[in-house]
Amino acid sequence: MFALAGHLGMTVAEVGERVDSQELSEWSALLSIEPWGQYRLDLLNAISAYASAAPWCKNTKVGDWMPTFGDAKKVDHEAMLLGLQALGGVLRHGEHHKTGD
Repeated sequence: MFALAGHLGMTVAEVGERVDSQELSEWSALLSIEPWGQYRLDLLNAISAYASAAPWCKNTKVGDWMPTFGDAKKVDHEAMLLGLQALGGVLRHGEHHKTGD
């Protein structure tokens, strides 16, 4: 709903008042056929990045170059701490310091 509101130059409340459910369904169908906005720009950039990298990266796909949001793995803080300690660092007051700082 927010993407449509931005595309139409309205607030979400205005879309709710001015666009009926049938038209919203049609907009939704159109979006699945012909995306617009940031998703479209991300897709175009991914195609460009793929085309640039493909001669050197034989096993790459366009989807490899699409950004993902909210799918990031959870940070394993324990593993990070162990990694810092393995590099000779210590953690003081939430900041990394090299041993001897």
